[in-house]
Amino acid sequence: MKKRIQKLNKEQIKELLGNNKGLSLAELCIVISIMAALIIVVSGSISIVFKARAKSAAEKIGSIVSQCKINSLSGIDNEFTLLYDNDKKQYVCTLAKKSDSDEYDDIYKEEMLGNSRVNITVDGNSVLDGAILKIKFSNNDGGVEVISVKAADDTVEDLIDEPSNIITVSSSRTYQLTLYTYTGEHEIEMI
Repeated sequence: MKKRIQKLNKEQIKELLGNNKGLSLAELCIVISIMAALIIVVSGSISIVFKARAKSAAEKIGSIVSQCKINSLSGIDNEFTLLYDNDKKQYVCTLAKKSDSDEYDDIYKEEMLGNSRVNITVDGNSVLDGAILKIKFSNNDGGVEVISVKAADDTVEDLIDEPSNIITVSSSRTYQLTLYTYTGEHEIEMI
């Protein structure tokens, strides 16, 4: 076989190996521009997903807070709780009724919110770091009766004296849910 290759002339060797010129500058520019366009499209898609997660989480929190207020005005003694579940790696909003043991442990609604890429803070306390938010509305007028944040160090801060309390949901975009203590109303806005 070796002797056979040695007998080939230059033209036959060129034909056997093919045209080995490499890439021209124009071809290289086209490949780089296609790769750049793909990177821009992929990063834009990822950004849209994170924005949607934050908005969805803020809207779900608002919906459950509204449900808690409606239930309270209907005579149901219930409590809203927001915490981060380390086992499920997600935020959890719950509505619970008061049980026979006088605790709010009869959970009748539970919603999973974004994951750890979404950060939720309540008046500066990060729920991701172990803070737990509790809200209870008055059965008489729908105003906030209890709003407290249990921080990671087990200190409980009662926020009922504040005229408004802010729940911030952020990812690549930040949404703010403002809860007005005296009326129990809330609003969500992008900041």
